[in-house]
Amino acid sequence: MANIVSAEDILGGGGEPYLSAEDKAALHKAQSAFYITGAVAEREGTYGTQTIFKIKAKGMESSMLPFGASESRIAQAKNVLNAIAQGHDAVGPCYLGRWEANGKSGWEITFKPTTPLAIPATQQQATQAATAERVAVVTADLADSDIPF
Repeated sequence: MANIVSAEDILGGGGEPYLSAEDKAALHKAQSAFYITGAVAEREGTYGTQTIFKIKAKGMESSMLPFGASESRIAQAKNVLNAIAQGHDAVGPCYLGRWEANGKSGWEITFKPTTPLAIPATQQQATQAATAERVAVVTADLADSDIPF
């Protein structure tokens, strides 16, 4: 029998919601582990060319985590796609880190929990308003029952 993947998942992103700024801040603050279950190396969008990772964490719906496309992120997305093509269900655990340099800041995927950086007040207020159910804290000592799929 043929093993066919959905055109919508591959070409249309699967319809999963994109993480909002508040969701990203909450995921970062909680240092919750997540798994990357898919990727789009380069997609033109409202904010220019993006690299998009499909993520799943315990207690969260499957979501899309976009970044501005760069050579390194495109390579990461291709590596994720290669791992999935080889039969793996996901890549992880991963964590959402935040970097700051020269007055700029942004999000990054890390492989170990990091110390959450302060987020500007408006984002902190939004993070506090985000519901605890959307992001569950997962310890670094992951048991099979903690894997969200």
